[in-house]
Amino acid sequence: VRVWDAGTGVEMARRKTDGPSFDAVGLSPDGKRLIFGNQQLFLWDWLAGREPVVWVDLRGARTEHISFSADGKTL
Repeated sequence: VRVWDAGTGVEMARRKTDGPSFDAVGLSPDGKRLIFGNQQLFLWDWLAGREPVVWVDLRGARTEHISFSADGKTL
């Protein structure tokens, strides 16, 4: 997973993920957090330099689309 500054093209953060590729990704409205995954969804506070954490395990189901609400409180 990589985060770039869209204005400059500079890579700002990178984390290797274990396991299969992912199908869904969402950026919080404040730009501080990413949610990504497919059968497991990872929440990553990339701006704080924290490692991604498993937010939810869908137990065999998968998601293809995910996004934050406008206020960033709901997925």
